[in-house]
Amino acid sequence: MPPVGDPGTLERSIRSPRVGGTIAMIGVVTGAGQVDPRPLISRAIRLQGIYVGSLEMFRAMNAAIAEAALTPIIDRVFPSEKAHDAYAHLAEGAHRQGRHHPLSECEGPYNIV
Repeated sequence: MPPVGDPGTLERSIRSPRVGGTIAMIGVVTGAGQVDPRPLISRAIRLQGIYVGSLEMFRAMNAAIAEAALTPIIDRVFPSEKAHDAYAHLAEGAHRQGRHHPLSECEGPYNIV
């Protein structure tokens, strides 16, 4: 899905999804203008705005991640020429090994094994 934000991309995005599809708009579209709603209505397309938060919230999140010493679990690394193998690995569910606990259920430090 291409990002929506540059002038003209919203109009192109409205033509892109299947009937009943969804367009996800992350953040604010630059260059506010007029949008013809008829293609959205006639093709039952849902235009969904996604709020990503403020810069202050982003900084607070990163500070919390650093304070808790959270690190991602990386089970394998694929070179870009093996992207097909990486997607197959995801599709097989092989990356879901171990136990996963929501952080709200864990006592600190936040380790996921």
